[in-house]
Parts: sequence; C-alpha cells; structure tokens
Amino acid sequence: MTNNLMESLTVGWDVPKGLSVLVGPNGGGKSHLLSQSLKENRQLNRYSDYRLAEAKAGSVFSPDELRLCPNGVNLYTVLMNWQETELDGLSPFHEALRRCFPYFHDSEFTPDAGILVSGSWRRAPDLECSSLRESPSSLLVAMMHLCAIKGSIPGEVIALDPFEYNLHPEAIRELLRVIEDDAEDNDLSVVLVTYSPVVLNYFDSQPERIFIVDQRQWKAPKPLLELRTAQWLSHFRLGDKFIEGDFGGSTLEEVP
Repeated sequence: MTNNLMESLTVGWDVPKGLSVLVGPNGGGKSHLLSQSLKENRQLNRYSDYRLAEAKAGSVFSPDELRLCPNGVNLYTVLMNWQETELDGLSPFHEALRRCFPYFHDSEFTPDAGILVSGSWRRAPDLECSSLRESPSSLLVAMMHLCAIKGSIPGEVIALDPFEYNLHPEAIRELLRVIEDDAEDNDLSVVLVTYSPVVLNYFDSQPERIFIVDQRQWKAPKPLLELRTAQWLSHFRLGDKFIEGDFGGSTLEEVP
C-alpha cells in the first residue's frame, strides 16, 4: 500500500503506518500534496474543509451511506445507518467522544418525514437533550474526525486537513490518543495536517512521525529527523520549536 502511494505521489514519500503529521509554512504545499495524491490513489481519503453549517442542518437520508464524504455533510446519515446496522450501534463512537468531551453522553439520529436526517445529543450528567443544530462546533468536528477514522477500511490512508480546527487543547490530546489506538488496531495510516503546537507536543517522544512540507525547497515531505537529530530534539517540546520557527517556518537555520 505505501509503495503504491509513494509511486502515485511521485515524490518518494513512504507514508508510515499509524499516526503521522505534515507541518510546514503557509503556502508550503501540504494540501496540494494531498490533493495531487488523491487523484492517483484510491486508498487515500482526504477529509478537509468541513461544511459544519450544512452538516448541523441535517443530511438527506440514504440507507447505503456508511462512510463520511470528504466535506462531512452526510455525517448524520452515516451515523444513523451505523446506529441501525452495527452490532454495537453507536456505542464505540460514543465512548470515544466521551473521552474527548466529558460533558457528552450520547446522540441519536432520526429521519424527518423519511427524507432529512436530524441529530440530537444528551449532555452529562443531567441527560438534557438538545438538537445537534445548536451543538458546539468542536463537537461536530470531533464527530467528523471519528466518523472518518471509524468508517475506514483496514490498510487505507486517511488524511485530516486541518486536524485541530475548533478543538480545545484537551480535546485535541484525547482525540489523538483515540485515533492512534484506532490506527494501530485497523492497520491504518493517518496523516494529520496541522499548525498546532499541541499536536506537535504529542509527538515529543516520536519525532520520526513528523514530516516537513515545503515544496519551494523539496519535492517530497522531509522527515524531521533528517533536519534535526533525535538527541537535539529531546531537549525541547516540539511545539515550542515550531512556534520559534526552528522547523516548519519560512526558513530553516542550521543547528550550530
């Protein structure tokens, strides 16, 4: 799978199994890289530019939709189909969301007049029920990310671009743990496009999973460990070094 992706990208990037990160300056080519690879490789699924307002309003019912579309507008339909067809319903999905949002209890999806699927959710601990139309955008973003991951097929490459959109740092950290576990359990390669120091700090002990994209300098994503040694990086938080412009900025100074 990774060899095919490497050939289709024509840039020599061997996407690792599990969780990895693309970081770089604005205009460095991260989204372009993923868009070009998507044209050539059917195993790569890029989720980007979520249309939150449309998703909150509801989606047209279709019994065959079991995967999130790239912009997330069919979220309610997919979750309703899982709710009705999966052996455990939405229990694993809800468990993952509760790890990220302690105030979340569960959700339910129903077809209005058999045409438009609407969603509701209950808040812990009082179990007050509210429409997902009025839910925090951060909750919808996390639901979309989890739907993308949990609806994937083993062996696929999933790209979330950007990852941290509207998410609180605590939710980011827990969501990373959930996705890392799912990627390991299902043989996935999950690529996160990010500018978040919180995301980068999560990889302090795994700098080999960070790749720098700057197509002004290199055609391929450059492993951070080709630019900085693991020993040198171990003295710092990776998010701090990113903020300081040590990597992923407009220039990359040599380490003395």
